Amino acid sequence: MRYFRWGVSRLLLEADVPPLVMPIFITGLDEVMHEARRWPRFVPRAGKRVRICFGDPVDGSRWEGLRGEWRDVVRDYGDGERLRYADKAVELRIRTAWEVRMVVDELRRRLGFPEEEAGAGLAETYKLPGMRKVQGKLIDGAWERDDV
Repeated sequence: MRYFRWGVSRLLLEADVPPLVMPIFITGLDEVMHEARRWPRFVPRAGKRVRICFGDPVDGSRWEGLRGEWRDVVRDYGDGERLRYADKAVELRIRTAWEVRMVVDELRRRLGFPEEEAGAGLAETYKLPGMRKVQGKLIDGAWERDDV
């Protein structure tokens, strides 16, 4: 799995009522429309197996510490543009996305998938020179394309 972006963090941190989080792991979509396909690439392949696995809902208490920190950041920076780029806010969004990713990764491992490569889920990994040009089949069989 790649790193999770901040949208999931914003949902968890900024909602008045914490949302219910249920991990979902989907496999097989790379076979339906993977990047190595030739013409007509935009047409999905029929007859491929897609597996959608749902985990148990996550206890909302897992997010309370992060949500409390968010309230403190909002109190310190307000809810304007400063909040968007403040170091504390950015760091908190990254940590929250990581926690959600770990919930999905727990489900992924229960399904029997191999351990990920070191740094696979870190945003810093994708900031390294050349990483936006990675394309091809990964060690776990998934196809990756980052140049879009």
